[in-house]
Amino acid sequence: MPYPAVDPEIQHLLDTADTGVFPVYGLDDVLADPQRYALLRDLPETPTDERVKVEDRYIPGPGGQLRLRLYRPVTDAILPVILYLHGGAYTYGSPEAEEGRSLQYAAEAEAVVVSVDYRLAPEHPFPAATDDAYAALEWAAEHAAEIGADPQRIAVAGGRA
Repeated sequence: MPYPAVDPEIQHLLDTADTGVFPVYGLDDVLADPQRYALLRDLPETPTDERVKVEDRYIPGPGGQLRLRLYRPVTDAILPVILYLHGGAYTYGSPEAEEGRSLQYAAEAEAVVVSVDYRLAPEHPFPAATDDAYAALEWAAEHAAEIGADPQRIAVAGGRA
């Protein structure tokens, strides 16, 4: 599967950004190998937490059906919402790849976590991922009562995205 050329300014960033805080070396090798790329998308073993119920919802999104992975503590309380954008620089990753973090946020922050399975570049260039995130934010606010959440208490968080 051929990948589009990287913009020269972005390539310069990728070439010079290995600061130890944000190492990006080797990304070309990973993207060029479909098996390695698939490993970035899914984790074979996802963690569980009996304190949190997990479910997938599908909503209309700007590019078609958009999957949201919901993490809700087992309680009848009305909870705040954390809209979570998984890491992967908008090019790889999935809600399942950060399942542990979402479970932890839900259980320890006592919040409904809405993790967005946004469209990934390069197949879906900017602003696809941010459009999906915004659609998920609107959905969470409009459907808060449906998921036992307070539409007045929504936070947005992300993992490197």
